[in-house]
Amino acid sequence: MIPFDELFSTWIFGWYILYIIGVIQYSPKYWFIIALFIVLILAFSIKLKMSIIVVGIFGIIFLKGIPLYTIRHNPCKLCDILFGIMIFIIYLIWLQYKNVDPIDIYTVRICNEQGPITTCIMNLFHLKD
Repeated sequence: MIPFDELFSTWIFGWYILYIIGVIQYSPKYWFIIALFIVLILAFSIKLKMSIIVVGIFGIIFLKGIPLYTIRHNPCKLCDILFGIMIFIIYLIWLQYKNVDPIDIYTVRICNEQGPITTCIMNLFHLKD
């Protein structure tokens, strides 16, 4: 299982929560769009069981679609993009601290040809390929 803190999408969702409650003034809209695009590419490039696809769609809608919809009218400014780059750098430093290779997460552990995507949501529902 991939821990939630090793997926950048989780960091973006946390950023969204902080943005919605007013703790952070920088919008994660641009980063949600990038994350959604990457997830869709991964979803269409991996052969999975229907039950895993359904849970994946639920995850995409809940973690990316709904938040993106709620901030769709917010303008995307350069400072939002720069703040996201800073968050991404902190994420990479965190992975380095944990001795985790980000390339391994997204190319081997998520796109593992020998088994399903093993994220927290899928473990929650005990889905197996």
